Amino acid sequence: MRIALYGNICNNFFAIARAVRSTSDIDAHLFIDEDADWTQLPESEAPELRAGYPPWIHKGPYGSALSRLWPGASPLVRELAGFDVLLASAAGIRLAPFVPCPVIFYVTGWDLTVAPFPIRFQQRYQRPAEKAAALLGGIWQRRGISAATRIWSQPFAPFEQAAARLGIRRDRLEAKYFPLMVDTDLFRPVPNPPATDDPLIRRIVNNHDFVVFHPSRMMLSQSRGFVETGTWKGNDRLFEGFAMFLREHPDVRPVLVLVERAGSSDTPRAKELISRLGIADHVLWLGGSRSRGFDRVDLVALYAAADVVADEFGVGWFGSVVIEATAMGKPVMCHVDQDVMKQLYPWHPILSLRTPEQIAASLTDLWRHPEQRKRLGDLGRRWALEFHSIDRACASYVQSIRELAETLGTGG
Repeated sequence: MRIALYGNICNNFFAIARAVRSTSDIDAHLFIDEDADWTQLPESEAPELRAGYPPWIHKGPYGSALSRLWPGASPLVRELAGFDVLLASAAGIRLAPFVPCPVIFYVTGWDLTVAPFPIRFQQRYQRPAEKAAALLGGIWQRRGISAATRIWSQPFAPFEQAAARLGIRRDRLEAKYFPLMVDTDLFRPVPNPPATDDPLIRRIVNNHDFVVFHPSRMMLSQSRGFVETGTWKGNDRLFEGFAMFLREHPDVRPVLVLVERAGSSDTPRAKELISRLGIADHVLWLGGSRSRGFDRVDLVALYAAADVVADEFGVGWFGSVVIEATAMGKPVMCHVDQDVMKQLYPWHPILSLRTPEQIAASLTDLWRHPEQRKRLGDLGRRWALEFHSIDRACASYVQSIRELAETLGTGG
């Protein structure tokens, strides 16, 4: 059976393709736009691929200006002639009306919650050209979603609300959980503080006795559009909780490590709030080797230096930060929807917090009790291995792909 994957958001499809190829006889191929963002390039987390791609990774002008006007003009349409199934994310789903094989829409976020609603979220686009592009893109996004054979989503509120707004039939929407996969050999516990010659890491560890790492994007806005789409991350709640922790424990030398990168629309607002709270001397902003931030490989040393990792405190879901940090054996703070989590997991180690007061209290507990940090870190590592390691998580993808092939009568 041959499957194609197109729309490599945060390298999710790279992880799926690599895992499926290594654990089954399914012939998975990854297709990448030649002008793709760095975070969509496999070499951003697998440096050995900078010397060249294997035959199953293809790079081409699949998302050209012409194909954005008419997706059927994409050369990928012709290249998919020999495939049994296409897994598509992001704008990749716009090819669905034109490709010769069944299409699975693998929902990642923006592609379901924002792109199909350009008028509803028109305030996001400033220039007339941006508004026109969003409107045309929204039309093709809806057509692509309508043409998809199956839709693989997750039972979090932003996805459910968007699907209902689009009138997607329940028989096309498979709300089965497809867990993100993490390389648990790359992201694994290391001594704390880590043995490293990196001057930055040494400075963080030597100058502070409690390190809180918050690598998430800065998205503070609680406007309707940000909350509905799950874009709101509630970073301000962490800043306020950290400020409370500082006031209550002036003898501590803590640091809050933040990442300054592209895609963080509220970075200026975050810096203003940090200054107003009087915690700027205890905040360290870092920038990666490129504007989008750090590679996943680069993040390992920063996770290792942390005593606790904080993700987001907004709508109640989580992403790669939580999985990477737990795989590293770090306690993690992140607001999660407990009802949904009970549907997805029999247990989880995440410290689910929402208010600044809860965050401050949890920081105090973790600072005072290193044994608690170790206990939560060990639980997190166990959880990552059990539910998000490549060997364990990949099984659900292989099973669903095979079931779809049997239903559609495709594949060998």
